[in-house]
Amino acid sequence: MNFKITGQVSVDGKGVSNLIVMGFDKDLLSDDFLGKAITDKDGRFKIEFSESDFRDLFEKKPDVYIKVKSSDRGRTIFTTEDSVRFSSKKEEHFVIDIPLEEWETPHDDADSDMKKSVAVGVRFDEDMDGFMGTNVKGYKDGDDYGRRHGNTISFSVKIEIDSVEKFIGISNHEANLSGFATVNSLAGQTKMSIKNGIFNLMNINTKTGQRNMTYRFNFETPDGQLYYFSGFKDIFHDKGQMDMIDDLTTLFFHIYSGKDSNEELVGSGIMYFRMRDIFSLLGTIKPFNHSNMTQGVSSVTKFASFFMGEAIKTYQPGPRFLYNTRYKNFVLSGKVEEQASGGIKQLFMFSGIFEKDFPWGDGEAMSDCALLMSSDDGGFIKYGITARSLESLSIDLDANTFAYKGDLFKIPDDNTLSFFDIHSSKKKMDLEKVKVEIEIKLETISYNEKVDLTFDIIDNLEKIIPDDIEDSIRKLIPNIGLLGLFISP
Repeated sequence: MNFKITGQVSVDGKGVSNLIVMGFDKDLLSDDFLGKAITDKDGRFKIEFSESDFRDLFEKKPDVYIKVKSSDRGRTIFTTEDSVRFSSKKEEHFVIDIPLEEWETPHDDADSDMKKSVAVGVRFDEDMDGFMGTNVKGYKDGDDYGRRHGNTISFSVKIEIDSVEKFIGISNHEANLSGFATVNSLAGQTKMSIKNGIFNLMNINTKTGQRNMTYRFNFETPDGQLYYFSGFKDIFHDKGQMDMIDDLTTLFFHIYSGKDSNEELVGSGIMYFRMRDIFSLLGTIKPFNHSNMTQGVSSVTKFASFFMGEAIKTYQPGPRFLYNTRYKNFVLSGKVEEQASGGIKQLFMFSGIFEKDFPWGDGEAMSDCALLMSSDDGGFIKYGITARSLESLSIDLDANTFAYKGDLFKIPDDNTLSFFDIHSSKKKMDLEKVKVEIEIKLETISYNEKVDLTFDIIDNLEKIIPDDIEDSIRKLIPNIGLLGLFISP
């Protein structure tokens, strides 16, 4: 069965051309993209789609809404998402007249909606306790010292993920951390409030390439002394061992006197999550900022799916013939103007963030950035860097932004620059290094259409498994992997 969405967009009664109108089918977990059209000179548009574009397990008719976007910056200027047309007819007609004062209202971001949507988050509580050795650098030595001298340490924290969708992206698995801590050797059993708390899940250790869960915060003793806590759980599978539970429940930490880790070391040790508290922790996992129960359950499920998916990637035993990995790639070419001389230079750059296992399933993660710019002698100056992780690299395709602040190394005349060259102390000394700060704001529009390059075995399976069942499973468990390459341009 074929369907149509037609209509007209006007401002104070006058049709507007060259607007992008996008149609969607509202679903419980994630909405289906039905198609898009460009308004003509009178503001009219038509979107055609078929049953296969929206049908789910229990859905025979689409629940339609539309978004109107500007063609220059791709920002949403009108949406009917708050008034979905449930069980739509074969043709739905929209007459949209935007008041002039709303049309002329400036928008801050290229993708900002006139009515901002509130991101759905997830929060949970965690209690840990252990032992610390004062003036001790080693974690195990600090733990042993603390046990002998009764130097206990504990914290009770609440971890809040403001946006689950953003959190489960390729980078930036960062959340807020609050609560209180007790450190017997510093303030007895006084509960000290945590400040500036940050929690990171499954971030890459730039030196080892291993994944860590990190806990960082400040606290202040009753006499006004500021301290900095920096701890991590080492998420790494030791071959031949069943070590997942130990890794997820053991936190190695340092405490410094001052605001950060550049200050004097006060002590070190190990903290533990007690497995007897696991059901209490699970009971604290709750969504917030959700508009209905389904949206809340979906957010919790997405978070749990992401966490378990990452854990399985790390701890699954035996040869890894099948694996799930993701990446972001950024490529740009054009011209830039030198501020000092006013001269025009040719520019080409590329950068990427590649998850663990990309592309060969080797357990490694990688990030890179390269910059080429024309020189006065007719050639190019070339700089680049590659590392397991670049902490100051940000590729936010949803916000249309790119940023990198840090080192780049001059690429030699043979046009090769390897990971070993950059990170070997001997080789690194021979490389010319520059400090760069790159910030780019793009004006782009997402295609909203994925390109799936599946393996033959998946094509055969898809003939057996109905599309609606497959889609329902993927919406519920977003980290499920299929054999193939799936590209979102």
